[in-house]
Amino acid sequence: MNTLIDHPTRLAEILRSEGRTVAWLARQTGFTRQWVSRVVNGHDIAGEATRASVATALGRTVEDVFPDTSVRCTVNSEGQEVPS
Repeated sequence: MNTLIDHPTRLAEILRSEGRTVAWLARQTGFTRQWVSRVVNGHDIAGEATRASVATALGRTVEDVFPDTSVRCTVNSEGQEVPS
């Protein structure tokens, strides 16, 4: 899959500024490190539930962590969140 964005995500900026890692965020949210890495690096779009879990782990609002919350996702038959 091609990169969806060509600049650091807000999530990446927050993790970097707080000295946190993808592995830390994965542990806090219960998501795999690989999935979190894809979201942090803009290779996948997080759905509403994922965005809420990540924001909660960081003690921030969803709007702060994911400024473009206009993207809506659904879960496909394989259990993956995909843009709808």
